[in-house]
Amino acid sequence: MPSAEILRFRPLSKQGLHWAIVLLAFALRWPLPLPEWTHVDERALIMYPLGFWGGDFNPHFFHYPALTLYLCSALYYVYFLLLGAGSLEYFVAYRYFVDPSDLLTIARTANALVSAVTVAVCMAIGSRLYGRTGGRLAGLLLAVMPLHARFASLAITDVAAGLCAALAVLYGVRAIQEDARGDWVLAGLWAGLAAASKYPAGLVLVAVLAGCALARRWRWLWLPAAAAALAFAVASPYTLLDWAGFREAFGRMAGEHLASDGHAAAEVSWWYWLHHNLRYGLGWGGLLALPVALVWPGQRRREEWVVIVAVALFAAMLFAASSVFMRYAQPLVPLLAVLLARWGAALPRGGWLALWLALMLAEPLHATLRQRALLSRVDTRVQARDWLAANAPQGQRIVQVPKDAGQVPLFTAEQVFVRMDPFIDSFGVEGLERALQELAEGPPLPPLYVDWTLRSYREMDLAPEPGHKVLVLRYTHPLTATDVADSLAFAAAEPAVKWLAHFSGGRPQDAIFDEVDWHFAPIGRFGAVARSGPTLRIGALPWYQSEPLPTGRELFAAYGLLLAANQAARAERWAEAARLYKGLLDSPLMLNELFTVSYMYQMLLGMGAAFDNLGAEEAASEAWLLAAETEPQEAEPYFQLGKLLAERGQYEESVKYYLMAEEREPDDMVLLYNLGAGLLQLGRHGEAAARFERAAALDPSVENLLSLTVAYGRSGQRERAQTAFARARAMAPDHPQVAAIARMLAGQR
Repeated sequence: MPSAEILRFRPLSKQGLHWAIVLLAFALRWPLPLPEWTHVDERALIMYPLGFWGGDFNPHFFHYPALTLYLCSALYYVYFLLLGAGSLEYFVAYRYFVDPSDLLTIARTANALVSAVTVAVCMAIGSRLYGRTGGRLAGLLLAVMPLHARFASLAITDVAAGLCAALAVLYGVRAIQEDARGDWVLAGLWAGLAAASKYPAGLVLVAVLAGCALARRWRWLWLPAAAAALAFAVASPYTLLDWAGFREAFGRMAGEHLASDGHAAAEVSWWYWLHHNLRYGLGWGGLLALPVALVWPGQRRREEWVVIVAVALFAAMLFAASSVFMRYAQPLVPLLAVLLARWGAALPRGGWLALWLALMLAEPLHATLRQRALLSRVDTRVQARDWLAANAPQGQRIVQVPKDAGQVPLFTAEQVFVRMDPFIDSFGVEGLERALQELAEGPPLPPLYVDWTLRSYREMDLAPEPGHKVLVLRYTHPLTATDVADSLAFAAAEPAVKWLAHFSGGRPQDAIFDEVDWHFAPIGRFGAVARSGPTLRIGALPWYQSEPLPTGRELFAAYGLLLAANQAARAERWAEAARLYKGLLDSPLMLNELFTVSYMYQMLLGMGAAFDNLGAEEAASEAWLLAAETEPQEAEPYFQLGKLLAERGQYEESVKYYLMAEEREPDDMVLLYNLGAGLLQLGRHGEAAARFERAAALDPSVENLLSLTVAYGRSGQRERAQTAFARARAMAPDHPQVAAIARMLAGQR
């Protein structure tokens, strides 16, 4: 917890301004309504914290350290206990797969409080360095800064990292001033917690160690270092306990953010930060005042260097990395506010200070207030969602163009699919089975929509029929990603579109946007923008198909049936598996739209195996042919078809399918063995020998060597046959086939 000093504003009558600044900060950070502005990274603070409830506290996710995930998990569990309604399984499943809005509100509210406390910490640092006036100025600057306020109402890890880094600096400053060994320990602990919130925030430890060195407390250097290491290990333990997973994920993430172009702007990062992130995050006054604050005359005390070193480190990291997301500056911003307050605190009270305040506060305050006004209105994507709920039936087929342009917050089959594997990782297959059952039998669910692609639409029969249509959600936005394939497909389909609704944020091209992290709303010139979100049109394309549209309950029931069928097939309960698979196939629902391609493929493979083991060969063959059509690049369906035909003695057809499987999996030993055996049956001995050679190279087993011997012998390669046979006989002299093959080779002499 933060030091009591931070919030010890006494006497109250003299500290009212401090409290007013903190309350102002909290008011400017109060969470906005959901889901008007949902950031793509917020889902991590839902999925992984809920995943701990399965009993595995390893997040299996190391893009973030675990501290924030653990804290969110605890908050959600308290909320579940207070709610007192429904089973744990249903609570988790609904928020995992359907709607996590209430949990996002909790996480956002917590971050708003954390951000307001950060303002209090900023005041404490400023007060220690520049007196009461300096503290108030630092807190006031941070309270209104868009670069800080705009992220505080989001469920992201950066906010907590900023608080912990600021606390580390505060205790580093206090340790120098009061020469207190305990404060060096506390500074290290907060530095470790900063790293456990967001890895780069741990750089603040270097500033703490630099302060310790400047204070000439060399023998105490190990105290903050050890405290930081301990705090990090306790708060994010699986970075050590699952070292291999952490190292792999951290290496990949470092490459993406430090060197990759994926998160980079068109300009070099340092220039982007100066003229865009810091310009609109601090305002012109704050940006231009920074160099003045750094060189303002007056003797600089040792403890001030803790702040300066931390600023230099964080700035260097931001300027050097390829990623230019504004939220990454959260550990830096409170320290910038402190440095800016140095200049203000040195000015004489009266006109000069009033002018300074006007220059420093006017633009940031206006931007922050305008931003909140903008984001408090209904986002264009939410307008579209509400229109769909009122005008489109459950199961309505929709196409979103472009696909990655800040999606409308809909409940879709695709959304459920992408979360099923992480759910299994945390709760197991049985847990998922129970969750699906609860969702299928529980209270009513929001309207379900079916995500389509324009390619899917183009491949269908387009003969119009009243009552059947595909809805098109078309985005236009200065930062909308341009997908050439999407654009071409839409251009071909657009003449058939009947436009039904239009939602606009105004003239977004006249606003200043975050060019990289485009999930955010404008941060500068808002005059021409009425609301957040892209300009969005909804249209309808004619389409003919007669299958019924599913409800959310039907979706989860179908998923549960598929899961149970796959489980039965894995356990070789073939009759049960066949019955469950047949139940799915007999469903009137369009399974190819509800299930992803991979799920359809697994279903058809399992169905083929079940029918085959029950002796229903025609049904098995049909299922495997459908599996081959579903995933044409996969070898398994062709292998199974070849194996089935070989068991019937239809070697010509069998080899045909084996060869198709070989094209897709040329180094599968079992496939090569079976293909070789089929080729022997057809008298194609040389081709058989080539397959057995490859099989024996992959697995020099007795069976492969003996088969190779036979193939060599029948193709007239007597010496090779003898060599292969000698290896096999030396390996297993008592093998039942050894004597027979020996007689065959003797007869060839």
